[in-house]
Amino acid sequence: MSKILALYHNEMIKFSHQLLVWALIAIMSVVTILASTFYVKMNGEEEFVMDQVDKSSITASYDSAKEQLGDPNRFVKHSTIRIQTSSDVIELFSTYYDFGEDEEATKNLYNYLNMSICSAMLVNYDFDKYPITQTALSQNAYAEYTLAFRSLIYHNMTPFGERDSAWYDEYCLINQELEFARSALFNHNYKDYVEAIKLHYSAYPITDTLDIQIQSRIAEVDVNGEMSVSETLHLNEILVNYFIAKDCLLKGAEFSGGSYTPLTESRRADLEDAVQILDYQLAHHSYASYENSNASQSVMFGISLGRLFLIVLAIIIAGSSISNELATGSIKSLIIAPVKRWKIFVAKLLAILTWILGGGFLITLLSTICVGCTQGFSSLLPYFYVSGGSVKSIPFLLFAFLYFLASSIEMLVYVLVAFVISCNSKNAGAACGISTALIMSGEIINLFLEGYGRHTWMDFLPYYNMDITSKVFSHLPLCGQQTLDSGLLSESSPIGLSLGFSTIYLIILTITLLWIAYDGFVRKDIQ
Repeated sequence: MSKILALYHNEMIKFSHQLLVWALIAIMSVVTILASTFYVKMNGEEEFVMDQVDKSSITASYDSAKEQLGDPNRFVKHSTIRIQTSSDVIELFSTYYDFGEDEEATKNLYNYLNMSICSAMLVNYDFDKYPITQTALSQNAYAEYTLAFRSLIYHNMTPFGERDSAWYDEYCLINQELEFARSALFNHNYKDYVEAIKLHYSAYPITDTLDIQIQSRIAEVDVNGEMSVSETLHLNEILVNYFIAKDCLLKGAEFSGGSYTPLTESRRADLEDAVQILDYQLAHHSYASYENSNASQSVMFGISLGRLFLIVLAIIIAGSSISNELATGSIKSLIIAPVKRWKIFVAKLLAILTWILGGGFLITLLSTICVGCTQGFSSLLPYFYVSGGSVKSIPFLLFAFLYFLASSIEMLVYVLVAFVISCNSKNAGAACGISTALIMSGEIINLFLEGYGRHTWMDFLPYYNMDITSKVFSHLPLCGQQTLDSGLLSESSPIGLSLGFSTIYLIILTITLLWIAYDGFVRKDIQ
C-alpha cells in the first residue's frame, strides 16, 4: 500500500509541474465564474407586464366615462317589488337599468360600468397601502370585483315585471360574490377572494374545481397577499402540476397521447414522492420560486461549461499517463525498481480520478459561490427526496457535486477509453484524439440511431445508459433544475431504462475497459 501511495504522490507531482495542466485549470475556473454570472444576468428577475392601474389612471377613466355618459340617473329606475319564493314573499327595493336598444346602448352601458366601478374605487380604495399592480392578490381581487360589479349591473337590466324567484336567487348569489370581492380588494383579504371565486364558479353547471383548489392553496402560502404577480404565476404552475399528479394517483392512470395509461408501480411511487415533497415545501415555504430556479440553473450552467475544459484536461492526463512514459522509456525506472505493474496501474488510475474529482469539486464550488454572492445563498435550495416515509434534504453544494458526478458518467467513460489506448500504445495523440472524437460524435450517433426507431438491442448501447441524472435525481423539477413537465408529470427516463439496468451496464462496461487497459499494460514489452 505504501508503494502505491508513493507512486500516486509521484504521479500527482508530475502532472502538477506541467504548465498546460494549470493553464487549463485557470481557463476552466474563469469560464465557470463568467458562465454563472452571465446566466444570472441573462435570466434575471422575471417581469410580468400589465396595464397600469393606479389612482391617476382610474381618475382619468372616471372623468372620461362621466363626460361621455352625461347624466347617469337617466338610465336608472327604482321600485319596490315583491317576489314569491318557495317559502315566503320577499319585498325588495330594487334597481333597474335601461340603456335603451339603439346603437348608443352598448356605449352607454360601458361608460356607466366604468364610471360606477371607478367611483367606488376612488372613494373606498387605499392606493398607497395596496398598489393594484404590486401584488397578485390586489390585481386578481380587482379583476374579480370588476367582474362581480358588472354581473350585478347586467342582472339588474331585467325588467321589474320579469323578476321571479330564480332571478332573486341569482341576485343574492351575485351580491354575495360582490361582497367577498369587495372585502378581498379593499381589505386585502385572500380568503375572501377565494370565497368570491367559489361563488362565481358555483353559477356554472359543470365547474372545474382546479382553479379553486389552486387559489385556496396559494391563500395558505401567501397569507398576507404579499406575493408579486410573477411569483404567483410560478406558484400557480407548480400547483397545476401538483393537483394533476394527485388526480393521476386517485385515478391510477395518467393522461398521455390522447388516452389514459395505467400507472406502473415505479411511476406511482415517483408521483407519490413528488406530491409528498411538494406538500413539505409548501408547508415550509421552500418550494422552487423563479428566483430559486434561476439561481440553481445558473450554478449548473457554470458547471456544464467548466466541465468542457475539465474533459480536455482529463483526457490529456489519461491519454498521456502511460503512453508518454512508454514512448520516452521513463517507465523503465519503475519496472526496474522493482514495482509490480498492477501497483503502477492503480496509482496512475487514482491520480487520474483525483484530477477529475478535484476539478469537478472546484468548478462546483466556484459556480456555487459566484451565484450565492450575486443571488444570495438562500436562493440555492437543497435537493429534497423521500426516505423512510419522510422528506429529507441534501445541502445544495453537496447536491451540486453529486449532480456533477451523475452527469459526468459519459466523460468518465471517454477518459477510460483514452486510458485504455494509453496503456496499449505509445501514441498519446491517438489516445486524446480518439476520445475527443467519440465525445464530439456522440450527438450525431444519437440522431443517427433515432432514425431507426426504438429497438430492444439499443438498450445495450453506451449512449442510452450514460445519462442517469434524471434516474438518480428523479425530483429535479421540485428543486428548480428543470421545468415541471420534464419531471413531475413525465417519465424520468424517456426510453424506459431503469436505474438498476443502467448501473449494472455501466459497471460491466467500466470493468471491461479497466481489464483491457490493465491487460495491455501488464503484457506490454517494455524496451
